[in-house]
Amino acid sequence: MKDEYRGNFSVNVITVKNNRYYNFSKTIQVPFDNKKLELKLETFRDYLTPGAKEEWQLSIRGPEGEEAAAEILAAMYDASLDKFASNHWNMNLYKNKNQFRNWKASLFNTKTSRGIKYISPGYLSTPKDIYPDFNWFGYEFYGNHIFTMKSSMARGSREVMELAVVENDAEEMEEVEVEQTEVSAAEIIKQTMDIEEGQIPIRSNFSETAFFYPNLKTDSEGNTIISFTTPDALTEWKFMALAYTDDLKVGKLVQNIKARKELMVMPNVPRFVRQGDSINFTAKVVNFTDEDILANVEIEFFDAVSMKPIGISSDKLQQKIKLSAKSNGKLSWSLALPFDVSMISYRIKATSNSFSDGEQRSFPVLTNRMLVTETMPMFLNAGESKTYNFKALTDKTATSKSIANYRYTVEVTSNPVWYAIQVLPYLSENKNNSTLSAFRRYYSNTVSSFIVNSNPEIKRVFESWQQLTPDAFLSNLEKNEDLKYTVLQATPWVLEAENETEQKRRIGILFDINRLANEKTVTFEKLRSTQLSSGAWPWFNGMRDDVFTTQKIVLGLAKLHDKGILDLDDNRSTKGVLKKAVRFLDRELVENYNRLKKEHPERLKKNNLGASQIQYLYLRALLSSEITVDKKTKEAFEYYSHQAKKYWLKQNLYLQGMIAVSLNRLGHRNEAEAIVRSLDERSLVSEELGMYWRQQRGWNWYQSVVETQAMMIEAFAEIGANPKAVEQMKVWLLKQKQTQRWKTPSATLEAVFALLTTGNKLITESQYVVVKVGGQNIDAEEGSSKEAGTGYFKTSWNGDEITGELATIDLQNPNNNIAWAAAYWQYFEDLDKIGASGSPLSLEKKFYVERLTEEGTVIEELPEGKELKTGDKLISRIIIRSDRNMDFVHLRDMRSSALEPVSSISGYKYSGGLGYYENITDVSTDFFFRHLAKGTYVLEYATFVSQSGKFSNGIATIQSMYAPEFSAHSEGSGLTVVE
Repeated sequence: MKDEYRGNFSVNVITVKNNRYYNFSKTIQVPFDNKKLELKLETFRDYLTPGAKEEWQLSIRGPEGEEAAAEILAAMYDASLDKFASNHWNMNLYKNKNQFRNWKASLFNTKTSRGIKYISPGYLSTPKDIYPDFNWFGYEFYGNHIFTMKSSMARGSREVMELAVVENDAEEMEEVEVEQTEVSAAEIIKQTMDIEEGQIPIRSNFSETAFFYPNLKTDSEGNTIISFTTPDALTEWKFMALAYTDDLKVGKLVQNIKARKELMVMPNVPRFVRQGDSINFTAKVVNFTDEDILANVEIEFFDAVSMKPIGISSDKLQQKIKLSAKSNGKLSWSLALPFDVSMISYRIKATSNSFSDGEQRSFPVLTNRMLVTETMPMFLNAGESKTYNFKALTDKTATSKSIANYRYTVEVTSNPVWYAIQVLPYLSENKNNSTLSAFRRYYSNTVSSFIVNSNPEIKRVFESWQQLTPDAFLSNLEKNEDLKYTVLQATPWVLEAENETEQKRRIGILFDINRLANEKTVTFEKLRSTQLSSGAWPWFNGMRDDVFTTQKIVLGLAKLHDKGILDLDDNRSTKGVLKKAVRFLDRELVENYNRLKKEHPERLKKNNLGASQIQYLYLRALLSSEITVDKKTKEAFEYYSHQAKKYWLKQNLYLQGMIAVSLNRLGHRNEAEAIVRSLDERSLVSEELGMYWRQQRGWNWYQSVVETQAMMIEAFAEIGANPKAVEQMKVWLLKQKQTQRWKTPSATLEAVFALLTTGNKLITESQYVVVKVGGQNIDAEEGSSKEAGTGYFKTSWNGDEITGELATIDLQNPNNNIAWAAAYWQYFEDLDKIGASGSPLSLEKKFYVERLTEEGTVIEELPEGKELKTGDKLISRIIIRSDRNMDFVHLRDMRSSALEPVSSISGYKYSGGLGYYENITDVSTDFFFRHLAKGTYVLEYATFVSQSGKFSNGIATIQSMYAPEFSAHSEGSGLTVVE
């Protein structure tokens, strides 16, 4: 064997005998064993001890056993992660040639003499093509087989490794019964006399990665030392190492190692629980020794925020269990979840005369009630006094017994623009993984940066707010990033500040210049990475290109550039991304136009102007000075521009405003002014509501009433010569902001942009409005910083402080400008008491249990009140009905804490005629539908029952993200589970 034969070679033979075709192929294995490194753990143990410091020696030897100087990549992580995605390190520098069979045998008959041809694979040395001529004398050709393989470069052999995560050895041990006898103090002292209280190890570090060392190097003898502290999880760890030398010798090592202790306590911890649930909190105690032991197990439950003890009676906090050698047993504690905590921590300890173990973790407590908000907006003209009565508060507190008051708030501002400023941080929060959500975060951070940098007064206010409360006063919950996401998603009110200074500090931090700059960079990089090669963006990563999503992003960037907030000349990367997206939209427009000309030429002179074309003309007009229309697009562009001038009156208000701005930017001033005059004639004016229009609500993006008003403001500010009308339109826009936010993120973006970039500058010093609530004078100085100068303050009452007397609110405005106020009352209603409701959308949720029978697998509907058992497989079936087409629909199905989803991987799926993105979280399963056509749909997903007790299962809700009034929810339900 020559050295150049390494990587394998093949032998291929063909012959014909007795009118039969024969072939033979064989690959001779010649490995690159001269390039292989041998890795070995010189220091190695069968089991790791959680929390112990380790020092391993890894040796590397060459093909002949010689010492090798190499660079090493080493890591160790929880092996169960491979169940989500298999992890391999392949450094395949030397390719192996695969076997090729390149003979082709053609059909022979008596009339025609065919041949057998050898197709050279190209890179192998082979004889010339031969065409043997046979006379078959009327015999049939046996087989009529054609053997072909495409000639291509051989792919290197790829090692495929399947990891079956080995369960802890304790699973195979004998399970013993727990002895329920009382444990005397003397017995406990005797069992634990060798272990001092302070020495009981409490495991609390459950990191899933033990270490990652990307650039280790060996010493002169080919050895390296790896030092680390084993995390506290009782699991199996996967150790991986990859090494290479400067002459490109390569080797790797994969080793699975379990972490265990001689005595282990392993709680079955739920992902979350809901207030009012009753759960049997269980733990397995494992004896790995060769002797029988008597173990004392003690558990504590406490509020993770205040660290105050909660939960069960003291006589059940500790239990005794006898374990024979190499066995395990189970203990349980009945825990009724309180209503006044948001996070529970537990500390469990097991001790014997020689061994001990302990664990401390936290899990969130979600509310079992839905937070309902009732609102009452208030309005004051300059120098005006008014009295308001909050009827919802007086009526419902007097009649309903199940309502639990949460918070009653009265907020007042002399400066309406602060509504817009305070809502910007909400836009920068990570609501979901959609591309539009990422763009909204980029948009809001860019606008926020512009506001702070362009207005010294706002910058000064935010800087003062940042200093109000130091980080040392953050709660334990706030410091725990792993737990924060789950709690905030399901209970966003948990982290609300206890006082106004803390809330202002949080807003000030969100407007920190450095944070804004960093967030802008991060979100823009995400946008750039998700942009497809075509220039378009998908709604969610993994979906196909989406014209609406792309136009929305391009339009947002165009607006930022048009108002001077984003300088494209200073941001060449942004301009490159924008230009690529615009060219995609150009191609889409041309394709639609050409299709119209080809398929329906008779309709060219009729109205073919749609909402998408109008939005395209609008963004193109805003970018006319930056990205010119090329020759390929010019004909289609001019056609739809002419259509806009001719058929603008056929469009709704939102699109008419877009057309007006577009025509004005494209040089058609007369037509633009005519549109604005028409809009002015159709407007309504109210002393309280300002200037607005009667609008027909709908579920399409161009039928949002808030976005329509924002578009009107932009059109009148640019084309009309009536500044007073612009300010009156702003009044109506702000009046639509009920309590804390406009209805949708998209509407919020457009409203904020219109308020901050058009008309008068609203940031001025002002006096506080005089307020009386229930006859009590409210001191504005207690609710707002003296340095802020915003004229905004807010007062809240909590829980039992809320009475019907607070419904009467007296206001007096001492300023020469208008002022706004709002009262909102928030209360909880039990999820289980919520009945199903719907609109043009309706939702129904059912449960089915999967059973194995003699006939096979069947599913049975779960009757109300029937008990489940741990280990049961439960199917959640959701039935959606819609009487119309809808875009951008979100379905959230709450999940009981007793259930574990069978699938944990989020992603794009297609089922039952629907394409959707499924997002699986700890507390719910979310479905995002780009388009929901009229009809009935059934969705199903499976869960396993993992906890016993009584649990609330929550409800399923569905809502149009563009028209929130189209929504529905299922009926509340509960689950009872036994062992």
